[in-house]
Amino acid sequence: MADFKQLLKVKERLILILAIGLIFLLYYLKSKKVIIKEQVIDLLVSDRTKETLGPACLCHVFSTEGMDWYGPEKLTDVFDTYENSQMYLPSKQGCARDLFGQDRDKT
Repeated sequence: MADFKQLLKVKERLILILAIGLIFLLYYLKSKKVIIKEQVIDLLVSDRTKETLGPACLCHVFSTEGMDWYGPEKLTDVFDTYENSQMYLPSKQGCARDLFGQDRDKT
């Protein structure tokens, strides 16, 4: 009987954690004004892509986004513009990081 009660406590905690996670996800989607499934996918892809950026490029993306967010296509345009603007500067800081999270230009 004690094992059953312990299992119920674990199940109750899991339900609570999932409910809190759902509340945070819904709040996040509402704050980004996401309504349809395609926008959710675009937002997740964009956020994951931003995790791979170097610090200078990420600052550039955030400054151009302002209070909005860019989908993958617009984000690609912003990357391209940033990379092209940095091409001939002596201390070039590119957008991409290598697979281990290091800035590719510092390796």
